[in-house]
Amino acid sequence: MTFSKGIPTKRPRIHMKVPPVWGTRKVGLLLLSGGLALFAMVSALNQTFWQPVPDDLPHRLLWVNLASAVGFGGAVGLQFRVMRKPSAMLVAALYFLFSLSFLPRVLNFPQLIGAWLGFAEHLAITAGLLYLLISWTGNIAWRVAARLVYVPLAVVFGLAHLLSLPETAAMVPTWVPGSGQFWAVFTGLAHLAVAFGLLTPRFALMACRGGATMYLLFAIFVWVPNLTATPLKAFDWSCLAISVALAGALWTLGDLQRETA
Repeated sequence: MTFSKGIPTKRPRIHMKVPPVWGTRKVGLLLLSGGLALFAMVSALNQTFWQPVPDDLPHRLLWVNLASAVGFGGAVGLQFRVMRKPSAMLVAALYFLFSLSFLPRVLNFPQLIGAWLGFAEHLAITAGLLYLLISWTGNIAWRVAARLVYVPLAVVFGLAHLLSLPETAAMVPTWVPGSGQFWAVFTGLAHLAVAFGLLTPRFALMACRGGATMYLLFAIFVWVPNLTATPLKAFDWSCLAISVALAGALWTLGDLQRETA
């Protein structure tokens, strides 16, 4: 508080400026829509590799193609202002159904972290699309809730790394300094750090930006090199798409926290 001619006045609040590239919504939107479009194309071109729905589902291939078309069309629609809201709602509903398809695995094998991973990944993408919808409204309460929703998902991602060390370590390229096990533990703890950071508004933006950057590093240093060696492997293409989409979801969440700070 300062005084002007003996009258107390409030000192103007100083806001820390964030570099434009860290605050623009276009980054999260492009990453999220790009990852969704790629995942839809992978699903359409590799119809035997799809969500864990029963193989005897009537007209299964038809549903695969329909879901791929909806996913790709929705991802493209996110780039057009007039189509953004309906596209986000449509694809969010689709990925929520995808996440539900993992529930039988979760219920039958709750002790296996791998059963939770697919459920959490698709739910996180659903959340990312909802974050886009929330960002187009002025409801601060929803924006605060959005931060807390991602916390248990980040915990699942962290535990998936820590409880599956051999599998995670095997994904680390041999040219990266340090052992694969070190990076498996480090990235697992980094996921947990994202979860803890999201618990407090003070560290939420840092957690979102750091987590999104980590997802992109997974894409660049793990999945892209794998695809150069085996370019027709559907699993690696889908993991690349999921990593990019998750980066977009977390980046969008960071924009929400920046706007509510």
